[in-house]
Amino acid sequence: MVFVPAGEFTMGGQILPDEQPVHTVNLNGFWIDTYEVTNALYHKCVEAGGCQPLQNVSTASGSSDDDPAQSNHPVTQIIWAEADQYCKWAGKRLPTEAEWEKAARGTDARTYPWGNTFDAAWVNSAYNSGLLTTAVGSYPAGASPYGALDMAGNVWEWVADWYAENYYAQSPRDNPTGPASSRLKVARGGGYGGTEAVMRTSQRRSMYPDEYGGFLGFRCAR
Repeated sequence: MVFVPAGEFTMGGQILPDEQPVHTVNLNGFWIDTYEVTNALYHKCVEAGGCQPLQNVSTASGSSDDDPAQSNHPVTQIIWAEADQYCKWAGKRLPTEAEWEKAARGTDARTYPWGNTFDAAWVNSAYNSGLLTTAVGSYPAGASPYGALDMAGNVWEWVADWYAENYYAQSPRDNPTGPASSRLKVARGGGYGGTEAVMRTSQRRSMYPDEYGGFLGFRCAR
């Protein structure tokens, strides 16, 4: 895990309505996984009885939790509750949306985890992925300011929060945790099929909690 110190950062962007208004958020310090949770780690949870075996397996997208060839790829085809269950089993939790964004962009409001200029060589995206996951940490040049990897590309990542398009207009300044309830959850980070615009650190995606796909995984925080 990498540590993200307490303090303020700028959250949001200017492109889409649901990432506005840009606002200042103050967070307590926290830890977040350096990498997306892998098939191998998820399989350990299954073997220990802490997680259910994956029900929606597609080896082509790197989501078979017991396939040695995919062991270091992010686990995918996973619904929100399964991600939440794994993090709890590991003594962690899903990051809040605000925590995820600060871990991805730091305190200088950068557009991408590595800076403000897109570089396809630094991220597993539509430009080079072949619509497949890669082993976690395969793009070290794309690290966030705190050293977290694959915060853009590879897979979208579940976070803890419920989703509301207008939440930023009413979000508290300190340690926001999202709406009290909704029909949708938030995913962050873009995925292997994403273009330059989708790799932005402020990009949000709404998904039903029981949705899954080869493009969707997670990481944990503490």
